[in-house]
Amino acid sequence: MASLPEDTDVESMNQDTDLLSEVLGTVASEIPAAIEPVHPFTAVGEPITLHEGPATLLCRVDESTPFDDPTTISVEVDGQLIFALLPHRDFVFQCTTDDERIGSNLFPPYQHKFGLFFPGQSSPIHMTPISYPLLSPYEIGAIVTEEPHPLTSKEILEVQFYLVNFPIGQGNTTVRYDNSIASKRIHLQMDDGWVIDIDCRQDFNEVWKQATTQRSYTFTHVGRIKRNDFQLFSYSEVDNRLTNLFWFLSFLRGSPVGIGPIFGISDGDSPISIFRNPTITYPAKDMISWFPKFETDHLNTLYIDFNKRMQSAHWKEVVPQLVSAYGSTSEGYVETRLTTACSALETMTWMRLVQEQKRLTRTKYKKLQASDKLHSLLEYCSVGIEIPEELEELVGKANQEQMKCPDVIQRVRNLVVHPDKNNQLTTELKIEASRAAIWYLELTLLHLFNYRGRYVNRISNETESVPWS
Repeated sequence: MASLPEDTDVESMNQDTDLLSEVLGTVASEIPAAIEPVHPFTAVGEPITLHEGPATLLCRVDESTPFDDPTTISVEVDGQLIFALLPHRDFVFQCTTDDERIGSNLFPPYQHKFGLFFPGQSSPIHMTPISYPLLSPYEIGAIVTEEPHPLTSKEILEVQFYLVNFPIGQGNTTVRYDNSIASKRIHLQMDDGWVIDIDCRQDFNEVWKQATTQRSYTFTHVGRIKRNDFQLFSYSEVDNRLTNLFWFLSFLRGSPVGIGPIFGISDGDSPISIFRNPTITYPAKDMISWFPKFETDHLNTLYIDFNKRMQSAHWKEVVPQLVSAYGSTSEGYVETRLTTACSALETMTWMRLVQEQKRLTRTKYKKLQASDKLHSLLEYCSVGIEIPEELEELVGKANQEQMKCPDVIQRVRNLVVHPDKNNQLTTELKIEASRAAIWYLELTLLHLFNYRGRYVNRISNETESVPWS
């Protein structure tokens, strides 16, 4: 190991080092701390335990009888409520009891009569047994089947939630972990005073790699919704925001993103579980999506415009339909991906050019061929209609019949939907047509949300500016 020169002022160096450490410490302290999850993150496939300890198991005479009726059976148990990832995303309660009254009611058609109380809870959780033990002691497993609403009147400071299988490990804001700082927070600030923060777990890269290898499920992020003026609010004020967030994150991923479990948090009180049905998601996989994972500067602006569409009476039902269609093109048979993308593009044309912009009348729209409708939509969105050179099969097909990209896509789609023994559709031609259709769907969705940033072109696999920027 090299030694310092004899005339080195070690004391001055130590002072400089101390000063640098102090400056760095001051800078780090000004960086917001990462969100502390209500319950620690777990390993891949492992559940989160929401409650462990005393509980009251209830069994009604029939479903129409209130749980507080004198005929209701009440048994004290020690149990565990978990948010399970496998085999399904469910709230699951597990306990053991030797009470014969409970055991005799576990089998159909009595399975909807059960309820559960935890200490301090104001209303029972409705449950359905998923295990049917024959002998005492009865090892009971049950899933939550009906949502109580403990927070409809209670005021809270924030709602905290977990994300399942969200593959984006980069954010637009830097946060401070216990022993590091990193740009791993997605910060979304709305014009109406609401703030959403979503923090990546610190070991995201390792966990996501393991989850994708196993094609499993894992909690990847923790998020929160609160007001930027720190005012109290009720859960009912943010329920729709969680729904909108699900569709927004699913659009970024190109596939559904799991949200849950969810908690209401207020000063001095224990977090309250909100039994909102878990959103659908698929096993961990690196999806092809338009979103450039390391270019997050436009995320907040995109979310604001996305949310405006979701709050619009004109679009609030259609945006989920289009995002759902986009997500379903990520997997499955190539024929299904192609027809789904083409159907979504037709819906987009109808909504934008007929319903919204009035560029086409209903009569003219109905008279147009599907390819002409797509031409009109792409022209409106400033998207080119030439076939990318990477799609060699489409280029060859177009050259044979002097067609543009929308024409070839619709020709292939029609031959898929109306098969003929004489058509010569190769698998590669169908793959390229589906890629082009999904690419057009991505671009027209981005145009709908007024996006001006960069995107991943799924044809060239390059990150580039959107055509209308």
